[in-house]
Amino acid sequence: MQFVLDKKYKPKGDQPKAIEELVSGLEQGSQFQTLLRRIRLWLRS
Repeated sequence: MQFVLDKKYKPKGDQPKAIEELVSGLEQGSQFQTLLRRIRLWLRS
């Protein structure tokens, strides 16, 4: 079964690398992967 994603937006920041790593894991047969989102905290003084 082929999965096709139709998108309007291009990946930005660290997203392209994360996508490559997820695809690589799938191609290597990894059944379980986790995508963690980085959260930036902005502190004001």
